[in-house]
Amino acid sequence: GVGKTTSVVNLAAWLALLEARVLVIDLDPQGSSSRCVGLSGDALTRGGTLELFAQGSLAILEQGILSEYVYPTQIKNLSFLPASVADTEAEIRFGQMAAEDPELLAHVLNHAINRYDFILIDCPANLSALPRMAFAAADSLLVPLQCEQMALSTLPRVFELVRTIQQSINRWLKLEGLLITMFDPQISYAPKLVHEVRRKFKSLLLPILIPRDPRLSEATAAGRPVVLYDMNSPGSQAYRRLAEALIRKYQPRPVPQLS
Repeated sequence: GVGKTTSVVNLAAWLALLEARVLVIDLDPQGSSSRCVGLSGDALTRGGTLELFAQGSLAILEQGILSEYVYPTQIKNLSFLPASVADTEAEIRFGQMAAEDPELLAHVLNHAINRYDFILIDCPANLSALPRMAFAAADSLLVPLQCEQMALSTLPRVFELVRTIQQSINRWLKLEGLLITMFDPQISYAPKLVHEVRRKFKSLLLPILIPRDPRLSEATAAGRPVVLYDMNSPGSQAYRRLAEALIRKYQPRPVPQLS
C-alpha cells in the first residue's frame, strides 16, 4: 500500500520511453505488477518466474532459456518477466525454490545483465525467501515511503534490514534512496513530514516527490502504466523526473526530450 508496485511499473515505463532497455521482474506471487502492464491469465502463454526458476540455475545459465519467459509490452524497450503463481500450493513451491537456491535470481540477472540498462524487481511486501532472493541479486534498494507518520517510524527497521542483508547475503547492496509517495501538500502534516525526513535523512531522501494522483490508480485499474493513460498527469511527470535522475546517474548521456 505504499506505492511499491506503482513505482516499479511507472518508473520502468519512463526509463523505457527515455530509450533505456528495461526488464521488470515480478517476484510477487500476487502478480500485481504483471497486471499493471496487462499481463495476466491467458496472456501468460509461456508462464513466468515459477516456470523459469523450476529449470534450475544450470539450465538458466547453460541453455540461455531466460528469453523464453520474457514478454514484450506496449512500450518499446520495456520487457517483462511476469509472476505466474496461480494458487497457494504453487506459491509455497515458489518460496521453497527460493529458499533452497537463494542465488537463483542472481543467476538470471547475470545471464541478462548485458541485454538491459535497468532491471527492476517488484518484491512481496514481507521478508520471506522471495524478497531475500531479490536482495541477494540486487545492486541497490529503492524504498517507497508513504507520506504518513507511521511510515516514518518504520525507517529504522528498514536501515537495520539493509545492514543485515549486507552482512549476510549481499555485501554490495546499497540503499538507493527514500522515495516519498502519495504526497499531498493540502494535508497539513505532509510538508512537515517531508521536512522531518529531509532533516533526519538528508543524504538518503530523493529530491522527487510522487504526488497523490488519481490518474495513477486509474491507470493501474486499467492495466496500463500511467504514460499510456495520462502521460502529463502530475504522478506521471514525477516518475519521469525520477527516471531522468537515474539515467543521469547510471548512464551519463543526454536525456531524450519528449513532448
